[in-house]
Amino acid sequence: MHFFIHNSIHAGDIIYTRPIIKAIKESFPDVKITLECLEANKYLWEDMGLPVMTFKVNRRYFSTTIPTPNCPSDAVFINLWFGVYTDILRTYQLTYYNTVHTFNRFMQEKGLSHLYQLPIPQFTPSIEFYSKQHLPMEVAENSVLVENGEVFSKQNNYPLNDHLEQIAKAFPELVFYCSAEPTFKASNVVDCSKLNLLQLSELSNYCKGFVVRGSGVNAATFTEPNRFKPRCYVGMTRPMTIWLDNRNPPVEVKDVTGVLSFLQTLAS
Repeated sequence: MHFFIHNSIHAGDIIYTRPIIKAIKESFPDVKITLECLEANKYLWEDMGLPVMTFKVNRRYFSTTIPTPNCPSDAVFINLWFGVYTDILRTYQLTYYNTVHTFNRFMQEKGLSHLYQLPIPQFTPSIEFYSKQHLPMEVAENSVLVENGEVFSKQNNYPLNDHLEQIAKAFPELVFYCSAEPTFKASNVVDCSKLNLLQLSELSNYCKGFVVRGSGVNAATFTEPNRFKPRCYVGMTRPMTIWLDNRNPPVEVKDVTGVLSFLQTLAS
């Protein structure tokens, strides 16, 4: 059996697919697995020990069950984007449970569910990267990772970067590591815009909390060292469950006032 696993959406979606790929690989060791994603995101899968093919953008493949041209005729095509099945997306949103149900639905539709089905875990697994990343800076003890850059999906349009000066001045005892170039320079503001998502994930393991907008940087922080750290979503445009672990629910705020209240809990 050959599984051809595809996901050609944004970097965060590629990161969130890692645990389900690991589960498939470990649960069905005799199955051959080939991965497919956009060229820009290939590095986010390359440490998994599986062949990764690149896909050129063609929107009709993004959210369908139609095999892409790279998929061999004898392989089982599996699109593990969150939104392939609208009923699963509506029920499970952007969670690991979505990806498990999506995989199981593909198996059911291919008549393979008697051979290949994944169990529903009690808790959301962490995101694991297998290659140690070099960081070009020391990470301060009282550090907060801030996802202040552009969000490529429609879930957030809040201009967090515009409020960075207010945030940094309000909490001089905290050091803010910014995933995008900050609009304000200060001794407690660090520009991490040159780091890729693997490096930002490594950096996040040393931070004490996160102020995020629900995009790829946020996805990279769901590692095991960060499982129970405080997390604040700011400015989400719609209710959305993202990689939830009910033992550590995130804080959701509308604007910078809420961010300041969240940071007060970290500073104290």
